[in-house]
Formats: sequence, C-alpha cells, structure tokens
Amino acid sequence: HLTSIGSQHGTLGVISFMKSKDMLTLLLRDANQRKELGRRLVAILNTAIMCPQDTGLETLSSEALSTLLKGQVALLDNKGERGKTIKRGGIFSKATDGTKERDLILWAVLYAYRLRFSSLGSIMPEIVTSMRRGPPLAARHAAAMIAAHVTDTSFSSSSSTDILSSLRMTLPHIGQSEGIILTDPLARIYYIRMCAQLARIGMTTPGGMVGGEDFYQFVCQALTDSNQRVQFEAMDALSRFEWARLARSNVHPIPGMCGQAEGIFTSVDEPLLIAEVVVRHIKVALDSPSWPVVHTACRIASSLAKTYTRHYYKDGGWAAPEFVQAFDQSTEKEHATIHEQDIKNHPLHELFAPLKRYTSPSTPPSVRTQALCSLLWLALPYASSHPLHHQGTQSWVATATTILAAPMDELLPAHHLALLWEQILQYVTLTPVFSSCALSLVHEWVMHAPEVLTSTQLHGMWNVVAGYGPWGREMLLTHLYMILDACSYPSHHMTYLRLQNEVYAFLGENANLIANEFPGRYETSDPLAQAGVSPCLYSILARLQHGASLAAWDTMVECVDALAKIAFRSSYAVQRMIAKFFKELLAQRSTELYTHVLPLSTLLEQIDNARQIFLDLIDKQAGVLHEGQLRGLYMEHERLRVMVELFCTLPRGFCCITPKAQPYLRDYWSRFE
Repeated sequence: HLTSIGSQHGTLGVISFMKSKDMLTLLLRDANQRKELGRRLVAILNTAIMCPQDTGLETLSSEALSTLLKGQVALLDNKGERGKTIKRGGIFSKATDGTKERDLILWAVLYAYRLRFSSLGSIMPEIVTSMRRGPPLAARHAAAMIAAHVTDTSFSSSSSTDILSSLRMTLPHIGQSEGIILTDPLARIYYIRMCAQLARIGMTTPGGMVGGEDFYQFVCQALTDSNQRVQFEAMDALSRFEWARLARSNVHPIPGMCGQAEGIFTSVDEPLLIAEVVVRHIKVALDSPSWPVVHTACRIASSLAKTYTRHYYKDGGWAAPEFVQAFDQSTEKEHATIHEQDIKNHPLHELFAPLKRYTSPSTPPSVRTQALCSLLWLALPYASSHPLHHQGTQSWVATATTILAAPMDELLPAHHLALLWEQILQYVTLTPVFSSCALSLVHEWVMHAPEVLTSTQLHGMWNVVAGYGPWGREMLLTHLYMILDACSYPSHHMTYLRLQNEVYAFLGENANLIANEFPGRYETSDPLAQAGVSPCLYSILARLQHGASLAAWDTMVECVDALAKIAFRSSYAVQRMIAKFFKELLAQRSTELYTHVLPLSTLLEQIDNARQIFLDLIDKQAGVLHEGQLRGLYMEHERLRVMVELFCTLPRGFCCITPKAQPYLRDYWSRFE
C-alpha cells in the first residue's frame, strides 16, 4: 500500500516520514533475504512500480535487479540445483520443490525489469539464458524484452555482434542441441517478432548481417506452428517483407526439429512455397466460426495483397505517371497479353471468393471493413485487357457503392469508413492506374454518404491525383465539376454546402497547377483579351465567379478568396480579369461582400500601378537602373509581397510586380549576400 502511494506522490505525501531510497532499500532487502516466497515476489514486483518519476532510484534498482537476475540465472546453469527441495523452519513446515520457487523468483525479476527499464544494458547474456533455459513464463518475458531491444532505433547490428551470435544459436534449425523450443505460445510470438526485426535489419545493412537469412528462415518455419495465433504472427511478419523475397522462399523440412517439440511444429516432408502455405492458412481461417479469427485473416490477406500489388506496379513499371501518358492504342495489345499472363500466375487469386462472402450487411462492421480492404488490394488479378479500366477494381467499386447506398442502419461506422478511405488513398498514391476508379468512388460517396467525408481526406486524394501530370489533372477537374453539380441537390443541404466550399478552396489553391498557369505566361498588348487565358483556367474562373455572385454568403467568401489567390499567383492577363470582376462586385453597393472584396481589389490595383511604374522606368532608362531606383523597386516589391502573403503563400523568389523585374531584384539581392 505504501509503495502504491509512493508511485503517485514520490518522496512527498503520506510517506514523508520515509525517504524513497530507504523504502527501496527495504524492498530489496525483502527480495533477497525473506524466506516467505510471497513476500519476496511482492517486494520484487514493487521495485518496478515504486516512484517511477524519481530518476535517482534508477541506478539503485537496476543494480539490485541485475544482481538478483544473475544469481537466478547462475542457478539455471547449475544442474545440481535443479530438483532440490527446500525445508523451511518450523515444526509443521514441509519440504517444497525448490525448482518451482526459483522459477517464480526468476519470472518476478524479469517482469519487474521489463516494466521499469527499456534498456537491457549489460544483462543481455542473462536475458538470453533465461529465454533458453528458463520456465515458460520467464522465457515469455525474456523474449519480449529482447524483441523490444532489437526494435529500438538505437540498436546496431555492427556493435552487437556477440548478441547476434548468441541469438542465432537459439534458432532450432541452427543451434540444434543448443536451440530452444519455446512451449509458451506468447513466448513464440515475441520470438518471431525478434527474428523478423533482425531479418529486416539484415536486409538494410550494407553487406548483409551475420545470421540475417537464418532469422528470416525461422519466421518461414513458424508457419508450421500448431498454434493458429503463432501462425498469424508469422504471416503478419512475412507480409511486411518484399514480395520478390517471399516469392523465392520456402518452408524447408528440418530433420529433428519436430522431434524436439512434438505437438508444436507440424512435420514437413518437402519444401513448400511461402505463398501457398499462407493462402492455405488464410482460407482455413476464413472458414472459422470465430469472428476475431476471420478479422485477423482478412487483415493479413490485405497486408499480403498490398505487398504483392506494390511489387506488381513498381517493378512492372506501372507506377510512374509517364506510363499512363505514354499508353496508346498501338501498345494496348502488348500490355494486355502481359497483363493476362500475370492474372493467371497471381498467387492470391484463391482468396477473392472467400473474402467476398464477408461484404454482406450481416457481417460485423470491423470484419466487413477488413474484407473490403483485402478485396481492394486483390482487385488486380481480375482486370480486363485495358490497364486503366480494371474489371476487378470496377467490380470492387460496384460492391463499395452498394454498401454506401445501403440504409443508414446498414452503413459502416465513420471510423471504419475512414480506414477504408485510408487504404484507397494508399492505392492511389502507389499508382495512377487506380485514380479513375477512386474518383468514381468519391463521387458515389458524395451522392450516398457525404457526411462521412472530411476535408483532410478529400484534399489528400485530390493532391495525389493532381500530381499525376496533365492526364490526372484533366480527370481531376472533371471530377470536381461533377461534385459541384451534385452539391446542387436539395438533400443534405448543409453537408453539400460544406463539400462545395471544400471544392472551391481546393481550386483556389491548385488552379494554377491544374491549368499550368504562371506569371509571365501571357504578356500581350491586350491583357483583357480572353485569348490570353487558357480554356481550362477560364472554366475554373467562370465557376468561381458564379459562386461568388449567386451562392450562400460563406460560399461567396470562399470563392472570392479563391479568385484572389489565383490572381496573385497568375499572369497579368488573369489578374486584370479578376480585378475587373471585383470592380463589378464593388459596384453593387448592397452586396454583403463589399468589405471583403474592397481590400483585395485595392491590392490588385496597387500591384498594377507598381507594374506600370516599373515598365515606364525601364523604357526611360533603357533597361539600366541606378542604386536608388533599385532600392525603390525592392522596397515596393517587399511591401506588396507582405500584403499578398496575408491572403496566400507565395513561392520563394516569387515576383509580385512582374516577371520582368525578377533580374533586377536578383541583382539587388546579390549585393547583400
């Protein structure tokens, strides 16, 4: 009780009569000298939770626990101590099994050390010995501590050669007689995590790592574990490796391995492909009556399919936007032939039908969501001959659309839809091939469940598609116009109003990128001529001007802000068009936007005046400016830039006045570098 209070109040509070150091000394004395087993265990465990904020006790408790651990490990190495009985004092005391008592003390020390300390320090050999020769519970905590240690970012394979060598000898197929067979399933789970992390470190280490392939092979062998939870851990670990490595990996028969642990590992007569074993385990799990098992199987299927899809697109050259732009009718037949061959050889195509059973409304939402995520990444093998119109993805979009069109009581919860959206965004980020289907699904989402969409999700998707070159930007602009048209429906009025504002805000930030509009693009004698504006940008301006004139008040403000951002970042011709529109709004004195439009219109006029003054000065001086004129140009430019950045951000080195002034400003800046 005093220890629990001390963990909250440290050296103050109700235990002010006793210093923390004295209390810890008392606990450690009980842990070492008490004869009662219960008192010793309580004292050992309380050292882990006592005064956690008091860093001054760390050294004392660490040294004490380390000494106690080394003493218990020494008893493990002493075969003469195993099986001895202990006789306590007293007339009625009986002889007890000393092995069980020592095992409990070892467990308590490891558990206390695991709770209090993250760094193993110099006790790593004792931890490995505890995992190899200790009781099941002690081995569980030892394996967990080692797994956490190798996962730490400070762990280095080059400075831990001795540790890696000792861990490598614990592998059953390497150490043989010295190898360990962990009987506790949770201990085997932690051991698999340790081996998987060491295998990944070996892949990223230049020149490889000693034992890296051996640790990886044990993770493969763990697929033959008799415990389904351990199998899931092995499959989850393997799904995080590259598919090129998984494709050439096998589960090998290891002589004597099953004999050492009968009932733990299943015998293997011949080498088995990793993909075949994993698919078989997932299919068995999908037929389970337990929903948690089915959920885990769907999650692992999603992770494994994601790994294969990433390999398929990146290594196959399908990830680059240039592939989409260069695709034409002359190469369609060639790509279709290659694609059909990949479909026939897809290693996970057997999972599509079992997973599709769990998309019905009767399935729990969490399982239903994971099944949809798995089907999303498995949509690849059911593609048609045209790589931009996948039959599988179209089928998946149709399934997802049916779910979104369901009644509200059958609709997936918002956090599950957010998880599904995250997977869609990852797919779109991976390759532009899925962009068309993803945008179609967003449109269906707007039509049936607009309330679940957030601005972060929408802007994340649109920004990714906008980065896929002219092809993606043209498709994105069409999609945005479809959303604006859909937002005119009377149902879900407030939600549609929010989505409409999101579209206008995105257009204001990215219209220049979508339309390839930049300052200095049009330097015509007639700046108000519409011929000086691209049709793409002109259509965007028309939409924004319509919204700034006839929409709701907050939408009108959003459109005005978007027009101002476009004007500040565009050529002189576009600036004059938007300035003219602002003057027309100001002419309507009754408009509610007068006070909002006036400063923007005034700033555009100041930029235009500064431009005219600079161009007249250049003509008079024949392109040569003296020091005072350069300083005046610089000061005026900085003043305008500060005012513009009150409304929007500008790229570094952006010239607010005119691109022709850029060389003069650069020359003036260079004098102070």
